Amino acid sequence: MTPTIRANQLPQEPLEAFCGRICGQIAASLLAGLAVSSPGPALAANIDDTGSSANPFRAVANFYRTRQQANGGSFFLGPIQLSRQRLETAATALESPDSASVQAEIENYTAALESLRAASLDCIVFDFEGKQDLTTAASIGQEYKFGDPCKLRLIVKNATTLTKNEKLVAETEAKMQLFIRQLQLLDDRLDRATQGDVEAGGKSISELLKEAMNTSIEFEDSIKRCLGLEA
Repeated sequence: MTPTIRANQLPQEPLEAFCGRICGQIAASLLAGLAVSSPGPALAANIDDTGSSANPFRAVANFYRTRQQANGGSFFLGPIQLSRQRLETAATALESPDSASVQAEIENYTAALESLRAASLDCIVFDFEGKQDLTTAASIGQEYKFGDPCKLRLIVKNATTLTKNEKLVAETEAKMQLFIRQLQLLDDRLDRATQGDVEAGGKSISELLKEAMNTSIEFEDSIKRCLGLEA
């Protein structure tokens, strides 16, 4: 049975003071219950500690920012590094010596395409055949705007809140957009290659993969700078 709160049981202190006291208790509990390392100098430059003890919201914000640096920012950087590893796997598949026959070559392109789509972190749209899995479902979501499953945009959205440098934010977003465009182009080229259309003109697929990996490194460096970590 839900207890009834009478008017005379409500706090008699001003509402603003009451909310501030409760939030202060919550912040104190969080800070006492979790080990918080000191923020690095680059991150500390972006934090205004003036009156943090009197402002529980600032204390929680400082705590959140510090936690993003934990383990070298692995929460943000891990997916980017994993994406690049999958691009390397795609490049390795194209260099496989087992391509003496047309069928073997197509199988290599197919393996590279699968690695590329896994590397895209649900940020590109592609046609697919056969069974539907989480990756193809994310592609459908991209195409029909069922929300945004793109992990790269999610990383940028959160990481850029940790810096006041507008130029860095714009640079990070631009690197992300370039990386996604490169992945989309590679998907198109590899998909056509699996159907025998290899001579598409322009740069080779291997060259495009190398460019995408370089962009991935530059994008990761921008995220590190947003986090206040040395790039």
